[in-house]
Parts: sequence; C-alpha cells; structure tokens
Amino acid sequence: LRNAVGAGEIADPALLRDVETLLQGSVSRCRDLAQAVSPFIIDENGLGAAVQDLVHRARATSGIAAIRADVCERAAAFGGNFGYHLYQLVQLSLASVLARPGVGSVDLQLWCEEDDRVALAVVADGLDTRRGPESADERLLRHRLALLAGSVESLQAGRGRSGLIAMVPVTAAALAPARQSFDPPKARRA
Repeated sequence: LRNAVGAGEIADPALLRDVETLLQGSVSRCRDLAQAVSPFIIDENGLGAAVQDLVHRARATSGIAAIRADVCERAAAFGGNFGYHLYQLVQLSLASVLARPGVGSVDLQLWCEEDDRVALAVVADGLDTRRGPESADERLLRHRLALLAGSVESLQAGRGRSGLIAMVPVTAAALAPARQSFDPPKARRA
C-alpha cells in the first residue's frame, strides 16, 4: 500500500479496507489493555462503575449479551489499591469463565459480608463440567487471592449453572486512602 501510494498509483480498495480493519482492531485491543492495566474509573467513580464498564466491554468482546453484574453499595464504593485488587479479581474471574466453551450467560455478584469479607461469585450456564488443566487466568486468580489472604472454591448453582466464589478479608488498611495511586495525572487522560 505504501509503495502504491508513494508511486502515485490508486490504492486497492480491498487492501485499504483490510488495513482499516486491522487498525480499528488494534486500537480496540490497546484500549482494553490500557483499561485492564490501569482502570482509571475506579478512583473517579468507585469499583462499582469500573465493574459495570468491564461487563460492558466483556459483552462487546465475547459476543455474549447476557453478562450481568450486581455490586452492593458498600463494595461499589471501594477505591484505591484495595479497589484495584478487587477489580483484578473480578476481571480474572470473568475471563476464566468466558474462556470455557458453551457459556451463554454470566451472572457476577460482588458484596460485603457482615464479617468484613468481600465475596465475589461468578456463575455461568453452559459451562463444560469436565475440568481440564487450570487456565492461566485461574492460576493468576489463585495467586492474587493468596496475596490478599483470600480463598476461592468451585460453585454449583444448579440447572446447569456453575462457577466460582471467592472471599477476601477487608482490613482497616484496605479502607484507608491509598498512598500510591494507579491513576495517572488527569492531564494525561485528556
């Protein structure tokens, strides 16, 4: 294409469409990667808004319209480092479930227990119940939970629905303002 344009020739329309499609896909993947690495929305609007944004993007990229999230009011307000870690748990859990064949719908719930633990349940229909080797997302999820003194278990919800439930203790340090923010200066975001 560069050679044709440089030589003053008319570019092939099919080649132009292919290049445009590749560029649009690349921009979308870069945006998703940037959001995954540093979810700006957590510090601005809390964890609840970040999870809703994640679900919206998961619907678009997976082609599964029936992905729903319910975040309790207390968990929705988490921000800072603890909010970021919870966001990563939600993201890894959702990716783990969506990677399994046959998933048609996903329900995600994040709530605070009375004993100061945060619970995350991700349940999907159509999951293949024959377990293969643990995926990279599942290994990362277990590692991140271990760092947070949390745990994860398989969950059978009946009617062909299964998934996982994770529990993370909420500490006083988690509720304090983060000393180090993952959010770049606002001038950069513009």
